[in-house]
Amino acid sequence: MYSKDIISLVKRKRLDGLSLNAIAKDLKLSKSTVQYMIGNEYDRLKKTSGPKKKINEKVTAKICQMARKIRDGNQVVTARKVKAELSYDISIRSIQRTLSGNNFKYQSVERYMPLSKKHMQDRVNKASNWLSNCHPWERTIFTDEKRFNKDGPDNEMSWFDKRSGNKKICNHIKRQMKGGGIMVYGAITSTGQYLLCRVHGAMNGASYLKLLQEKVIPWITSIYPDGNYHYLQDNAPCHKAKVVMDWLRMSNVPLIEWPARSPDINVIVCIKEI
Repeated sequence: MYSKDIISLVKRKRLDGLSLNAIAKDLKLSKSTVQYMIGNEYDRLKKTSGPKKKINEKVTAKICQMARKIRDGNQVVTARKVKAELSYDISIRSIQRTLSGNNFKYQSVERYMPLSKKHMQDRVNKASNWLSNCHPWERTIFTDEKRFNKDGPDNEMSWFDKRSGNKKICNHIKRQMKGGGIMVYGAITSTGQYLLCRVHGAMNGASYLKLLQEKVIPWITSIYPDGNYHYLQDNAPCHKAKVVMDWLRMSNVPLIEWPARSPDINVIVCIKEI
């Protein structure tokens, strides 16, 4: 970087009628440097490598302005929302960095299931109906799916025996089994009879329907040949697929309707905590 004094000296020498070569030789500079000093407010700075940044001061101001607008509307500010409102070709990560550098503090959003008044009322109505009609839970088939990861739980938790009082969590190396996991389907009755099946591949509507047709319903029929039972499943997408629901209706499977956005009231879930 050259000082302003040198730049002024070069310009004065030029005004005195010296040639570019003479000025360069006198000050031990290159001719091109002298020429640039005379024609510009020269300030030799190291040029940054890489592509030109898409986010300049104007774009930064727009991003911050949109974030404040979303916040003032009592909404959670996310980079994805800001990107959706703006027409700039900028990645979500770039917006996150811009917000972080302009007094926006990142905070993890608490996960919860948003419930409307209708959702809550549907739960109350369902429970009241079960109580008033004395629902036969002893003839109810409880079902659920569970994925067991080969490398341990995703949330780095470990199982321990509560009865022994040993709550020490042993360290383990992630990816020790090269990833992957096993999906299983389970069904259980009040008398303890159960069905446990491994699901190969993704659990979608087609695979769930095949499981019902080939294993689940024949097993239930062998226990309740009179058809006097109730089949309980949650509202997972594979359970509510149109092909599955149509087949259950045509096969006269007595399905318990489950309120939307409701957790499992399921003995299989309780077994996980034993």
